[in-house]
Amino acid sequence: MSSASWRFKICVLFVVSVLNRVWGDSRQCAPDCKLPECSCARNEFPMEKNEMPQFVYFGFDDAVNTVMAGFYRRLFTDDRKNPNGCPIQGTLYVSHQYTDYSLVQEFYKRGMEIGVHSVTHSMIDTEETLRTEAREQKNNLVQLAKIPPEHIVGWRSPFLKTAGDAQPRVLKELGYQYDVSLTYPRYSFGSPKPFPFTLRGGWPYQCSVQPCPTGVTLEGFFEIPVNSLVDAQGAYPCVFVDGCYNRPRNEEEAYQLLLKNFNDYYTSSRTPFGLHMHAAWFYTDYNIKAMERFLDYLNTLKDVYVVSAKQVIAWMKNPVPLTDLIKHPEFSCNGHVVPSQSPIDTKPQDEIGQIPRFIQPRPVILRRPSTTTLTPTTTTTTATSSTATTTTTTTQKPTTTTTTQKPTTTMTTQEPTTKSTTTVIPSTTTTTTSTTPITTTVTTTEPVSTTVTTTPISTTATTTTTTIITTTTSLPTSTRISPTTSLRTTTTLAQDIIQPIINASGFSAKCIPGVNCLAPLCFCNGAGIPGKTSAGETPQMVYITIDGSITPSVFRRYHQLFSNKSNPNNCPTEGTLFVSSHDSYTYFLKKLHEMGAEIALRGVNDLHYTNSEKMEMELLEELNFLKRLGINGPFGFRAPEIKPMGDDHFSLLSKYEIQYDATISIQRPIGSKPKVWPFTLDFPYTGSCAIDDCPKKRHPGLFVLPNTPLLDYQNRYDCSYIDGCMFNPTTANETVDFLWNNFKQYYESNRAPFGISLRQVWFEHPAYIHNLQGLNLFLLKLAQLPDVYVTSISKILAWMKEPTRLDNIQQFKPWSC
Repeated sequence: MSSASWRFKICVLFVVSVLNRVWGDSRQCAPDCKLPECSCARNEFPMEKNEMPQFVYFGFDDAVNTVMAGFYRRLFTDDRKNPNGCPIQGTLYVSHQYTDYSLVQEFYKRGMEIGVHSVTHSMIDTEETLRTEAREQKNNLVQLAKIPPEHIVGWRSPFLKTAGDAQPRVLKELGYQYDVSLTYPRYSFGSPKPFPFTLRGGWPYQCSVQPCPTGVTLEGFFEIPVNSLVDAQGAYPCVFVDGCYNRPRNEEEAYQLLLKNFNDYYTSSRTPFGLHMHAAWFYTDYNIKAMERFLDYLNTLKDVYVVSAKQVIAWMKNPVPLTDLIKHPEFSCNGHVVPSQSPIDTKPQDEIGQIPRFIQPRPVILRRPSTTTLTPTTTTTTATSSTATTTTTTTQKPTTTTTTQKPTTTMTTQEPTTKSTTTVIPSTTTTTTSTTPITTTVTTTEPVSTTVTTTPISTTATTTTTTIITTTTSLPTSTRISPTTSLRTTTTLAQDIIQPIINASGFSAKCIPGVNCLAPLCFCNGAGIPGKTSAGETPQMVYITIDGSITPSVFRRYHQLFSNKSNPNNCPTEGTLFVSSHDSYTYFLKKLHEMGAEIALRGVNDLHYTNSEKMEMELLEELNFLKRLGINGPFGFRAPEIKPMGDDHFSLLSKYEIQYDATISIQRPIGSKPKVWPFTLDFPYTGSCAIDDCPKKRHPGLFVLPNTPLLDYQNRYDCSYIDGCMFNPTTANETVDFLWNNFKQYYESNRAPFGISLRQVWFEHPAYIHNLQGLNLFLLKLAQLPDVYVTSISKILAWMKEPTRLDNIQQFKPWSC
């Protein structure tokens, strides 16, 4: 930057600083301006600094959904308390579109303030628009989240755009007590920091987003200035934490961004420090870790309170010193209760296209599965040259069953191959080994042969034994896998033989395809196309998942989306349903299964797991539920809120022979960079983990379908669910463009499976009608492409086990109809 430019910037900063001080503290406050109805605009408060509490208040904008809720629960825990012993709080400014009102109710019952952010999240630029949006969204919160209207007192305009002089007047008429929409830019540390005030003389500062209420005189209504932060490099103002020009590049920079801005308040005027933001900032893992560090630091300060904006206004009306704050009724713990697990009522719509402007509540029909409990079983399999003996022990009845049968092991390959591996493994023993060779042969129903010969070389009791292992595998082209057959159960014998060889082979922890990771038993985490086929020879697979309970609306709209559409092999398109047994209608669930929809597991309720006992209990409950309906595995699994629970999570899936997990959220590869294919956990997971906690140990044979986020409609933020994007398309055509732009990044690179993740709310919430219509148009567009298949996750894994080129795909039996 030239010296002239620097001089100009310094002059601008000086002029702004002078004007702000003139319009702020130097402005005379009228003697008759008295609390609680009138509070002067000021940059300094008439109270000794050591008597003033430092307030930190959060203001989160937009929809409340399961992804955002996970972040809020992680930050606002009962363990983080203010100096008076009450849990820290914040404010959620809720817009209607894409909001799950049961979650809004949960956070309200936790003690969070619920504010209003409009119905349609559109520009608020007229009095009529403001009145409609502010009134109807407040009604939605009252009716759908069961919040008393007198507790809804705060408003923030979308895009911080106001209706000028009409804004405070209309909001006060509707029962609001404050507005937090007008911005105050701060270009450097040390700049003035205005306190909240009443609009007796209008907005006294420069107007950053026109129009501002400069000509209105109104008492009894507060304006909270949106004081901007100074970005990570101290160069530019950022109104939103997630809107800085110079963004943090790592956890330390993110932490310093928060800490330096906080200290600028804490060590000077002690103006309430606002963190205005969208929860999408936490999609970047180091940002949320930095915020956790910041909150933990604040918890060490005895004069800092993390509160809601409503509590800030309560103190401004009755400013008491720090020592008396514990007696202030607005800061008591009385409002903090255990959140209810009951769902909020929503009314299903009869048909796509019939939408009221605002949704109305309906009664919920609870359909709980019976309390019959499936007891875990222990199975031991011993392989001989031609038979297998299986012993099954069930704790329900003291019965032992022994069955002798021919083992069935199915493997997949495209061409006959012969692989031979010879490895020398040193091992320390304490006994003399036998010199008798042991030969084990597995014979399958199809011509697949696996022979392992182990020839120990005997030594003395305390010396080293060397074992020579030779493996020869022949895999003919005719061997195939059924899409409804679990790899985890049908390849047990082959895995028992091959896996010890992999474990003992002496390779490092790095997964090497074709060397220490052999398909179809093992797939490395990466972007390589299975079978070494080229992208042009690979079908582009698209999978659509729906999470939640199966209701009449879900059934009806699934049928509308998938019926009368076929793949290039003339077989119907299919989707995958991650089903919660709670509130599911068994009739419609069975009908979807009969239609060919894949039924997978999600957990009984919508809350993520915090311990393995709870997860195992719900996993067994769901398995029993589906078993009673005649729906058998293999099953996939996705945890509620797409939050994994570390190695305990994946150990339980292996224990109950779940075929795959679709929980792990990874970072989205940028642009045309190759995408990640599904893989198995035969090697420790070393990839990205956008939502903790990912596994750190091996879980051989368990597939992982990575949850790769999409890029929202404005190409700004990632979204794991397409109904949870920060910027969503508002029309059917925009929805098609949004999906197509994301799809092309797969279709034009390595053709990894492209996933579209939805939740039940898309099928019942009228705000999503245009998005559903756009999704339908997108599927019709895909149906015109000769190399694109819309199919279930289990059939994608079937293709990976037997990669088949496009020119032979018509003969691929797992996809036949």
